[in-house]
Amino acid sequence: MWGAMRVVDWFARESAFRDAALMRRILWSDVSASASTAILGLLFTGLFSKLFALSQTLLVIISLITFGYMLFGFSLVIRKALSLKGVRALVIANWAWAAASVVLTCLHAPGATLLGQAFLILQILVVGGFAYVEGAQIVGPAAEKRGGF
Repeated sequence: MWGAMRVVDWFARESAFRDAALMRRILWSDVSASASTAILGLLFTGLFSKLFALSQTLLVIISLITFGYMLFGFSLVIRKALSLKGVRALVIANWAWAAASVVLTCLHAPGATLLGQAFLILQILVVGGFAYVEGAQIVGPAAEKRGGF
């Protein structure tokens, strides 16, 4: 419960971006990575399933979720002024997806090829990395810890 309240407090706080131009570049990177993963995953599900020894269903689910993140990130980055609440929501969603990816990795890595294991681990590192970097760009009136919380 304490963690959830901390997120709610962080979400409601008056804040700003450290550097709005840098935040926009980070968001474009996030959108690009998400688009690449989603589109390649959907186009080459069968091939990746064989290469990774992961089910096609799992790869389609990962691709569709990533596509949703790409759409949300794109909707934020094309705005004239970045939405602080929108970016905060993306940061929280990225942390949630990174945590879910840890679970997916624990469940599916044992049967995956080395390439499949690398894909699952990279999913965690990239999504968690974006969550951290994007969160670190949000600052409040008082000095806050890195990572947005």
